[in-house]
Amino acid sequence: MKEVLRRLVDDGRAYADAEINRQKIRAAFIGSGLRTVAILGAVALILLFGTLVTLMIGLVFALAPYLTPLGATFAVSITALLIVAILLYAAKQRLRRLFPDKDRP
Repeated sequence: MKEVLRRLVDDGRAYADAEINRQKIRAAFIGSGLRTVAILGAVALILLFGTLVTLMIGLVFALAPYLTPLGATFAVSITALLIVAILLYAAKQRLRRLFPDKDRP
């Protein structure tokens, strides 16, 4: 009986060690995948930013004959700032919906 219990404990330890190693391997695999996702996302955001800058410069050049270079710069900049304000307002509203203030009625 003693031998059976000892083997049972040894088997339990072996199983626990195997499970711990499996979870370590799984965590390393997931961590590696998340790192790749983060790198790809960062590169995509950098390219998006560059594209938006290029678009805005192109708009200034396209509008310059109609509004003068300074007027085109102001028109594009003010429009971009309005879009930013609208997006920030929308983000603020969503954040308020996610985390409602308990003091407000």
